[in-house]
Amino acid sequence: MEFLFSSRQTGLLQQIRRSQQQIYRLQANFARRRNAASGDGSASPFITVCFINGDDPTAKGLPPLQSVADVDNLSEADAMAYLTGYGFKDVPDDAVTRRGLIKIAIGSFEVLER
Repeated sequence: MEFLFSSRQTGLLQQIRRSQQQIYRLQANFARRRNAASGDGSASPFITVCFINGDDPTAKGLPPLQSVADVDNLSEADAMAYLTGYGFKDVPDDAVTRRGLIKIAIGSFEVLER
C-alpha cells in the first residue's frame, strides 16, 4: 500500500524531521554540558549523549559511558560503533585518539587536561 502525500503534507513532514533533528542536538548539547561539569565521571556519573540520529547508544547494545574509565575500557568494536554513531567519518588508527574523540563527543574534557 502506497501513500501519496500532497506537497503541503510533504512540507510538514520535512518540518517535523528538521524539528526532531534540532531536539536531538539540544538534548546532546545539554548532556555534554552536564558531563563537562562532572569531571571524570567517578563522583557524578555522566549521562548518555544520544547519537546524531537521536538513538540511545545503550539501546543499541553498547555499554553505558558513565565515566572516563568506561571510555578507556571500551572494546575496539564498541569504540568504532560510538564514533560512527557520533558522526565521525575519518576515524584515526590510533586507539588513544579514538577514545579521546569519544570523550569529546560526550562532553568529557578530561582528555584535554592531560
